[in-house]
Amino acid sequence: MTRPDVQVVSAGEQGSELVTRVPPPALLRPYVRRYSGWTSPSSQIHPRVMPNTDIVVVINFAAPLVIHDPLQPGGDRPYRALLAGLRRTYAGTRYEGSTGGFQLDLRPIGAYLLLGIAMHEIADRMIDIEELGDWELDGLVARLPEEPTWPARFDLVDEVIGARLARAFERGPAEVGGVRRACQLLTASAAGGTSSGWCPSPTTAIGT
Repeated sequence: MTRPDVQVVSAGEQGSELVTRVPPPALLRPYVRRYSGWTSPSSQIHPRVMPNTDIVVVINFAAPLVIHDPLQPGGDRPYRALLAGLRRTYAGTRYEGSTGGFQLDLRPIGAYLLLGIAMHEIADRMIDIEELGDWELDGLVARLPEEPTWPARFDLVDEVIGARLARAFERGPAEVGGVRRACQLLTASAAGGTSSGWCPSPTTAIGT
């Protein structure tokens, strides 16, 4: 790896590795909390789906991620790529075979701007990304495993996210400002009157 912002967090036996870049590029930080990736020749890596304050996107390169979600009927379900909304409880996960993938942790305002979906519509849900009918996200799912290195994968995600955020600001700057203000009010209330850092400042925009 040649990029200083891409770090090997841990490396196990038999070629296992976990890489991460925290935080993303400066312009994306108000919207994206973390990128991470992993590879393993076995099913020993289990990305947990736990209650948290992020919207999580997981794109698998090899075996699908099988999730047992107590909040959704139908038993265990495999996902090649999934979107997990804000959750009240855990979901069990497992792999059946070699694994590899990329995880993107989005702040709620970033998820709204990137996906165009209200957060209450995906709360407590696991959604197959194919079901969104978004050709650009489908293309990202297809292209990420084909990139030869982790730096190239991070670069690709930077490119896609940056372009989508720029388009969101171009489509509706007034709406973006309203969402930002609502986010700031909610987080300030939760933090006792002080903004918690979830929301971008009024001057934070992409492509300007």
